[in-house]
Parts: sequence; C-alpha cells; structure tokens
Amino acid sequence: PDIPAIVADAIHNLNVALDYLWQRAVYGPRNIRKDHFPAFDSPESAKTRFRGKEKGRCKLAVDLLNRCDAFKIGNPFIRIRHSDDADKHDTMVLVACALSAYAVEVSRMGGSPVPIWLIYQPQTPKCLLPIEDGTVLYGVPATSTKVYVDRDLTDFEITFGEGGVLEREAVLPTLHQLAQAVDGLAAAFVEAGLLD
Repeated sequence: PDIPAIVADAIHNLNVALDYLWQRAVYGPRNIRKDHFPAFDSPESAKTRFRGKEKGRCKLAVDLLNRCDAFKIGNPFIRIRHSDDADKHDTMVLVACALSAYAVEVSRMGGSPVPIWLIYQPQTPKCLLPIEDGTVLYGVPATSTKVYVDRDLTDFEITFGEGGVLEREAVLPTLHQLAQAVDGLAAAFVEAGLLD
C-alpha cells in the first residue's frame, strides 16, 4: 500500500518542479507570482495560451519549449500533469504486469520423480494481470495424476494500472524518463540564461 503513495509523491514532485522552473524562468529569481508550467496536450492549445506574450523572458521560454517539443502530443510534461491531477482524486493503482516468462519444476507425478523444468514464455501481448495469491498464471489439461511443482516467477514489471495516462507502463523506467525530461528542461533553461 505504501508504494503507490511513494510513486504518486514522486510524480507530484516532478509537477511542482516544473511549476518552479517555469516561474523562475519567466518571472526571474525574485518571483512572487504563482504560475503553472504550460503543459498542453497539443501545439494548438499552447498557441492560444501565449497569444500576445511574444516578448521578453516568456517568449524566450516558449521558444525553448517549442524547440524541445514540449507541446507535442504525448509529451512528458503533460503526462506528469495529467498523472498528478488524476492522483488527487483517486489512489494510484499499480499492478504486476503479466509475466513474460516463468518456470515450473515438475518434481513428482503420481509419486514418481520426474525432475524436469518447464519454461513458459506466453506469446500473448503484455496485459494487466494483478498477481496476488490465487492468480492463475498458466493452466494444464486435467489429469488423474497429481503433479507437484515448484514455481519460479521471473521477469515481470510493476506497472501503472488501468485508466491513467501512464497505463501499462513500467513504473521505474517511466519515472526515470519523466525525471530526465524535467532535468533536461532545467538544463536548457540554464543554457538559455533563464535560470541562474
């Protein structure tokens, strides 16, 4: 139960970092104005917001965002904003994604030792499958012989659950990518002289 809260907090912190970056870049280091980072779903939405503000620090910052594809559909900044906004109303859901591989050791069948390993690699595309006690991972035809197995679950990802902008994406790689996008934007603002 703690992990979704930690992940949600990380995404919220990235969203706040974007807001602070924007405020400092556009209004300077002594800024007291509150302004949200301009995260938009499309370039057209961004054009509407900045119409009439084509001068000074704001123009420089917006030009830089355009060069970084920050207004491109599916950009990392809008993904951060949408994920943070959604988590304010719902608890973030994380699930274990369907295993891409797992092993079963058949140690006995009907009392006779049969030491073989079976490696399963499902051919179906990854889908969300919460893995909890009792979850059926693989089925075999019914047999009158009792089978004793040891399972080795390997190679599965903790992913964002259904319904969000990050749905089905692996949590850790996604958080790293989003953090790198924010870091890259900060570095670009520094290089452009908007941050000191």
